[in-house]
Amino acid sequence: MKQFPMFKKQKGWYTDDMIQDIAPRKFHVEFHDCAPQAGDTVFLFDDGAVCFRAEGDDAAFPTLGEIEKTLTREERAQIRYRYLFSIDEERFFIPDVHNTVTVRAPAGYGWQEDNIKRAAPLY
Repeated sequence: MKQFPMFKKQKGWYTDDMIQDIAPRKFHVEFHDCAPQAGDTVFLFDDGAVCFRAEGDDAAFPTLGEIEKTLTREERAQIRYRYLFSIDEERFFIPDVHNTVTVRAPAGYGWQEDNIKRAAPLY
């Protein structure tokens, strides 16, 4: 589980600051053809909702390692992920849209539909 204490709740959701406003950290949008590792963050979306866990004022998104625990060996072999971006050395991925296996939310995570487009880390 990756925690993002920079996600601070305000009036039921999170601040309006943008992901690139993270100085002194560096937001990297350059493409990299790479496979995720167990500790990398994977964003899960389902019909307009995002998967995460709120922990007080912090937000946590699942890691590949947590997601893989919900899958069989055969399912893990079939799923591909797309690199999105990195913040310093932390990498972020999303399941490939062409996957035939549904990636499930790990235990302890839920789906949030309300205003997800405004959520962004505030490093």
